Amino acid sequence: MFEFLKRLVKTGKAPATFTVDEVSTLLSQEKEKAQEAIREGVLAHRTTVLQAQEAIAALLPAFSPPRDLPESHPKLRSITEHSLPLFVKAMETAVARPIPEDPEGCYREGGEVLRSCLRTMQGQGRYLSSTHRQEMQQVREEVSRMGKAINAMTEVIATARRRMGEIDRVESAFQELAGTLTDSRKTASGISDLETKAASLAKEAGDAARSRDLLEAGEAFRGVQELTRRISLRESERDDTLREYQAVAAQAIHLFRKGEGSAQRAQDSTGADLFRAAREHLDLVPPPEAGRMRDVLAPAVARARELEKAGVLALKTADDRALILGEPGLHGRIAPLLARFHDLTREIGDLQKTRAAIPALAEHRGMQEQLRRLEKERAQLEEKLLDLRAHLQDRERELPPLRERLATALSALRGRPILVRE
Repeated sequence: MFEFLKRLVKTGKAPATFTVDEVSTLLSQEKEKAQEAIREGVLAHRTTVLQAQEAIAALLPAFSPPRDLPESHPKLRSITEHSLPLFVKAMETAVARPIPEDPEGCYREGGEVLRSCLRTMQGQGRYLSSTHRQEMQQVREEVSRMGKAINAMTEVIATARRRMGEIDRVESAFQELAGTLTDSRKTASGISDLETKAASLAKEAGDAARSRDLLEAGEAFRGVQELTRRISLRESERDDTLREYQAVAAQAIHLFRKGEGSAQRAQDSTGADLFRAAREHLDLVPPPEAGRMRDVLAPAVARARELEKAGVLALKTADDRALILGEPGLHGRIAPLLARFHDLTREIGDLQKTRAAIPALAEHRGMQEQLRRLEKERAQLEEKLLDLRAHLQDRERELPPLRERLATALSALRGRPILVRE
């Protein structure tokens, strides 16, 4: 804008100032002026074209076949007799062509009449100058008068089109500036709406948080917290027990996989099936009750002892021998762990049912869910606000050069310095 202002100062004229809305009105006025200039300019010469058509039409009856051409060559007489009716008919058709009153139609149809007349004169009419010299001279004068009128229309339209081009450049700059302003205002309004909504969400979240804090501080919720603490302790004990069980089970699974291979090599399908079933039960999560596990492990351990005694299964490590041959043996080691695991699981389930029956817990969960929802909505709003604020900044940066572009185009159109403001 600074460079534009410097250029205005050099003109020595005080700049006029227009608002964007005033530019819209000015454009409408300039378009009307340009269109009126075309209409007046073209229609001013339409009369001349019509007069030339009438004059030519009045001259055509004079083009009668000559009765006596004593000095004419017989060939010229033949050409004249052949061309004359064609010439008259073509000229009658041309000058009978209607000329509309609308500028574009007037210029277009007037040009067609002129071209038809010229083609006819250069065609059939070229042989008539010697036989109808005076009539042809009069026709030429009228066609010339028509041509000057069409040329004048051409200049009027060319000037108007140049003017419309200048108006179009202003309108293009205006539309871009107006669109950017509209988008900028719409974005600012959207930001304001979202900020209002964000403030409302923040207030709602604050109210919900205070209600939750009051609930947590109440006597009813203390019972929930105590049960939650007990459940957490029991879950920790249960998980420790499960890990201890899984460590022994992993060793036994490895041993039974080895036993399954030995049984298959010895073609002991029963032993292989027993070892496979033992492995599968030891690998279950959560593990089976101790009684069910004993029913599966006892025959597998017995068969492992038999195969070891027969030299089919080699128990190389002390841990393996202790699981199969020692006391308390595999089931003796895992039975207490399984019993403890399932007792803790049942106790945890009972505690959870007791806690779930406390109304304060459901109320607290509802509040927590509300807070999560509000936080999610707030985060989404903040993201939208960031995008809209960035977009608004971009639009605001675009406005000064767009205003300068419009002002430059307007100054060229009006022939004096012009500034544009919102």
